[in-house]
Amino acid sequence: MFFRASFKPARSTAKTTPEFEQLGAFMSAVLADKYYGETIVSIKFVYCVAAAEATRIGVKRVYDCHFEIGVALEATAATDLRGCLALALAALPQVRAAVRATDDLAVDALLADAAAAFPRIEKQLASGATPTIDDWRVRSVRARRAALSKNPRPLTKKVLRGIRVYNSFRRPDPFQALATFEKAFPLSLIIETHARNATIHTPGYDEIYVQLAATEEIAIATGYSGEHWHEYTYAGFDLAAFNAGDDATKQRLYTAALESALLAKAAEDHLDAAPLRAAFASVRKHGPTAELVFRTFEVTGYRVDITFRPRCNGGRNLDFFVVATRLDDNVRAVHPLATINDIDEAVLRFASAKLSKQTLHIDARSSFKASLYIGSAPKRMSIDLATLFPAS
Repeated sequence: MFFRASFKPARSTAKTTPEFEQLGAFMSAVLADKYYGETIVSIKFVYCVAAAEATRIGVKRVYDCHFEIGVALEATAATDLRGCLALALAALPQVRAAVRATDDLAVDALLADAAAAFPRIEKQLASGATPTIDDWRVRSVRARRAALSKNPRPLTKKVLRGIRVYNSFRRPDPFQALATFEKAFPLSLIIETHARNATIHTPGYDEIYVQLAATEEIAIATGYSGEHWHEYTYAGFDLAAFNAGDDATKQRLYTAALESALLAKAAEDHLDAAPLRAAFASVRKHGPTAELVFRTFEVTGYRVDITFRPRCNGGRNLDFFVVATRLDDNVRAVHPLATINDIDEAVLRFASAKLSKQTLHIDARSSFKASLYIGSAPKRMSIDLATLFPAS
């Protein structure tokens, strides 16, 4: 958990000073080594010149995992950080009104620790030494890891659906080098497919984001989960050695970094690591070009597997195929999908299927996550099974 602070001025009032905006960092730094549960990611104090505006905000949940608390500033100047801190601590008990019985949040411990930390936060404010995000976010992530290793969350989500890779290196050149390499060597998609087909259960998230940086500490400071449907894992990455290496060296370094990050996440959340280990072993033994089943659809009379094979030679990085099996006689037919693009891949990822006469219609689901990949327009792919199984 971390804290944030913002200032909501009257229309005629200038924006608050940068020093005021650092108030959340001071609170986060002092409480970074504590863990209060999974429900809430952050608490934001919204300081308002008008008391009526603070009352209107009250305490509310944003995206179900962030709290916002309105704080009136009528009796305190916006530049009096000590006074603002006192107002925040006085307003913090309002979180009780927004906590649900099912929430995983140690409210009593949070309030007690915040009150006890007031002198230390005051001392930091007086010193003028602003805490850095690199420090308190790293400590916060490690405190959470330690707590979860002792008290694992139940694995309630049916399947891990996605793995994405991000990095914290300066753009454009190093970033583009890694992005281009991922296109030619789509390791995250390969491992994701193995994980999805093996039905790895999670404590509630759908996707894992792998954040790469020069060190794990920098990766932690630059990547965090703001919502519960995805979580980060981290790894240090030697970009200089990567850029200087040949293709085999690049594959080895990239594979080792992703394997380290994902196995660390599996250990942290007590996931089934065996399918992940098997996936990386398969990539090392067979290379990245083995054919994998991306999605399977079962409709009346047919089982249809959409498979893919990475090309790993630049340009378009995946070849997709329809592998259809007619169930009454077990006849199998294979047909390439020649026009698959990034949007089509997203449709297949978030899709349901139905059979109309002899045509298989694959439709994208309507959901927030699907829209992130596909956009707002409906999307359909149609496969004519009659052309795959002509009348004998």
